[in-house]
Amino acid sequence: MSNISRASLAKPAKLSVNMSDCFSDFATWLVLVALLVGAVVWGGFLVINKNQEIKNLQKEVLRIAGENSALDKQLHYRRAELESQKNSKRIVVQAEKMGLRPARGQQVEHLRIVRETNLRHDNSYLSMLR
Repeated sequence: MSNISRASLAKPAKLSVNMSDCFSDFATWLVLVALLVGAVVWGGFLVINKNQEIKNLQKEVLRIAGENSALDKQLHYRRAELESQKNSKRIVVQAEKMGLRPARGQQVEHLRIVRETNLRHDNSYLSMLR
């Protein structure tokens, strides 16, 4: 028994912990955490970028819809104007067939201008124009 106790007292037992093992585990966890944080940040940037693109596209859609509405109004007015011209041309053709002379546009416009500028209560000036 004395031999065993002397041997254990003379040489202390060494721990089996290696510093490279601890560093390797720490580095592995550090790399994994860095990758996870990088993935979350990258995903956040992608989401923000997509949201910005969606907002820009929505603004573009609204702008195009406004232009489309304005063009629809212009088209409607132009069609109405063309229909009016077509109807007045029909009236002129029918009047010529009947032997009548249709009124000229300048005379009608002049009559409208005179009627708007002369605000008389009687219409006696209309007989002078005829």
